[in-house]
Amino acid sequence: MKSCKGCPINITTDEGERADSYGCLPCYGDALKWYNETGKVWACHANNTKPCSGFIIVAKKYGIDIKVDENTVLITEQTTLEEIYEQAKQILAKAETEEA
Repeated sequence: MKSCKGCPINITTDEGERADSYGCLPCYGDALKWYNETGKVWACHANNTKPCSGFIIVAKKYGIDIKVDENTVLITEQTTLEEIYEQAKQILAKAETEEA
């Protein structure tokens, strides 16, 4: 597996560094936080139908295994924070209802 030439998460090229410096895409820390909290994976900025290989590569460098399969929900540039956390909110609401 290798990153896109302009990957802003696994910055290994001038194009990736430039994309990261725009500040409009999440950093590795954001993508990892979302994955840990929701199981959703950041999508490739060049092809939002597949997971960001740069994110997966950087995670592996830190000993983190990102699970991706046909059921993995991808977070794209168009995804809102509300949409990212929608499922987590539903789980919390259900748990609160069951406690009452």
